[in-house]
Amino acid sequence: MGSVGNLSDSLASYNWSCPFNTKNDLSLLFMGTGEMAVKNLFSSEPDLFSLPSLAIYTSVYYVLTMITLGVAAPSGLLVPCLAIGAGYGRLLGKGLKMWGLLENNFPINISTFALIGAASFLGGTARMTISLCVILIETTGSVNRALPLMLTLMVSKWVGDMVSHGIYDIHIP
Repeated sequence: MGSVGNLSDSLASYNWSCPFNTKNDLSLLFMGTGEMAVKNLFSSEPDLFSLPSLAIYTSVYYVLTMITLGVAAPSGLLVPCLAIGAGYGRLLGKGLKMWGLLENNFPINISTFALIGAASFLGGTARMTISLCVILIETTGSVNRALPLMLTLMVSKWVGDMVSHGIYDIHIP
């Protein structure tokens, strides 16, 4: 449990039975929509989520997404892949910051790790490159992140192509 900080009213409503001015960070991820979870993961607040909460959310959401995509029912791919990628990107960024590898050498905001993680996961899964780069630049409103996004998307596509076919190519037959 941590302090609420500058959370919006919709986020502050998920404090459940926590004491005043505290929150349950795992409920911020699980108890809202996928879009809310992605927005929270892209937040620039560095201590919004703990490492165990990010690990639990990312692994559970990954398993649930695999189950959902495996059944013969219409389901979306964009938001779950963005949420999983943002979760593991933020987890990696928080881990690097905790081990002291991030502060002194690279003054990068932890939300950038979430954005790059989301791009890498969706780029590797769906093999979307140019359109995803444009979508993420438009979403963040930051052209400064265009080069890291392009590099991430190209590498994730190349690695994905070496491992298997894209998710849409698999579903066509």
